[in-house]
Amino acid sequence: MAQRRAWEIPFHKLGLERFLNRDTWLVSRDDFHDAAVRTGTVPSIDDLHAELDALPDADPWSICQGHDLVSILRIGLTRVLGSLKSSKGVDDIAAVLRTSFDDQQLHGGHLGAAIRGWEQANKPYLVL
Repeated sequence: MAQRRAWEIPFHKLGLERFLNRDTWLVSRDDFHDAAVRTGTVPSIDDLHAELDALPDADPWSICQGHDLVSILRIGLTRVLGSLKSSKGVDDIAAVLRTSFDDQQLHGGHLGAAIRGWEQANKPYLVL
């Protein structure tokens, strides 16, 4: 949506963690939308909501950015789901998550299929 409208929203500067309640683990969409408009790249909150309302339904697991999800998971692991030391960063957690895939899961899942498709389109490169 942002690309279609040429709204170059600096998501990396917004920092999803700023909009996450650390005790309830809920994201304040309104605060996030307001911050996106304050960047000056989105004309108005009404324009943003109209674009969001026009989007088709989608599986959130297919459209979420992995680093943002791991960042939210880190907060959950330090407050809601456990007592992980706050010194553990997103990179540490991402590394542990990557090791949790066994070969069968990797090859049989969406990621494995996508990698095989990429390999076919980019011969002679092999990832798996």
